[in-house]
Amino acid sequence: RPRWKPSAETLRQFCEYHWPGNIRQLGHVIEQGYVLDCEPRLPEPPQRRASEAALPFIDLAQLRRAAVRQALRATRGHKGRAARLLGVHANTMTRLLAQLRRDEPNGDDGSGLS
Repeated sequence: RPRWKPSAETLRQFCEYHWPGNIRQLGHVIEQGYVLDCEPRLPEPPQRRASEAALPFIDLAQLRRAAVRQALRATRGHKGRAARLLGVHANTMTRLLAQLRRDEPNGDDGSGLS
């Protein structure tokens, strides 16, 4: 039975491929080619879910600031109601507001509260 002799291009592709299953996945692909008596083929790269592709990257600090500002706008600046809206304790809201004031260059947290 003839052995599979990969071309230089095939070897390059196998070496550059990201093997999420590590050596086991590589072994499986080669074994499958041997059993089926054909040249092994690289697996299709995993497809990103549409929901992942549509999400913009935003860091957690930006997300926190936006959520606090939105809650304050929705409650017309009422810290207690904004805290309830966000599902946090009033003390946490006070801490978040203090942090916002520290992080903003002019001391303006964007909430209209100074």
